[in-house]
Amino acid sequence: MYNLKSTINFPTRIFNVSSTAIDNIFIDLSRNFTINPLINGLSDHDAQKLKLQNVTASIKQNTSCYVRNINSFTTHKLQSKLSTEIWEDIFEGYDTNVIFNNFLNT
Repeated sequence: MYNLKSTINFPTRIFNVSSTAIDNIFIDLSRNFTINPLINGLSDHDAQKLKLQNVTASIKQNTSCYVRNINSFTTHKLQSKLSTEIWEDIFEGYDTNVIFNNFLNT
């Protein structure tokens, strides 16, 4: 159905004297792949390792992003700036929407 094939043909859960293939991966029939059990010994469930053949992926362009530097100095600087703001518009208001917008503007 929908051109999908069940790929797991080995037990994925082994407990005492029983073994079952309760975990499964479904893949498009047109794909070339290999799948193997990955026995990790952490539980009674084993992992599956799927390797797809002839996969093409687009190459991402490097982009820059801004990362905030949060440390004790920047935290103190923020606290200092907050202490010098005028908060009367926020604490003296009665309309929640107006108070919230004033807070965002501050």
